[in-house]
Amino acid sequence: MWFFRFRKITPISAILGPAATAPVKPGAAPTFAGALVGSSVIVSGTVSARTEVTFGPSGDKAIWYSATYESQGRGDRGSRNLWMFDHLDRQQGGFFIDDGTGRIYVPVQPTQMDIRGGHHVYGEIGRTGKERYSTYLLRDGDSLRLHGVVDKPSGKEPRDTLVLRAAEGGVLFGLATPRRS
Repeated sequence: MWFFRFRKITPISAILGPAATAPVKPGAAPTFAGALVGSSVIVSGTVSARTEVTFGPSGDKAIWYSATYESQGRGDRGSRNLWMFDHLDRQQGGFFIDDGTGRIYVPVQPTQMDIRGGHHVYGEIGRTGKERYSTYLLRDGDSLRLHGVVDKPSGKEPRDTLVLRAAEGGVLFGLATPRRS
């Protein structure tokens, strides 16, 4: 994930163009005339939840999580017990990224998100000690740097801001830094 090293972070106010600073009348739909719709950008800011999900084994609330489940079993040749991958679980609620100059919405698409870092939570499942999980969580107030493509809202997405999506057939890449408590 070296693309962050060589790419400039785009302020959200620059993505929105003149619409970010122009006053909007109450009840009027915002205009995104100067927006960089279709542009590939990197935004960095604080995340805030529109909807949250609950991670099952620990009961933690999160905006996004990626959990790996493993179980203990014999190797292919009947060797000693090994930890073997069972399945991957990713869930996400929609969220906003706010960099202080504006905000952009990231819709619910957990299979198209690849976020590294965040809060690491792990533990055993059950009492036998033969199953475990390891997950990374993105919580309200964490810092996130995300690479995606700017688009206009559609469907049930908020109409007052632009949307950051994965490129066609691609993935949203991100780096998360947990908020200090």
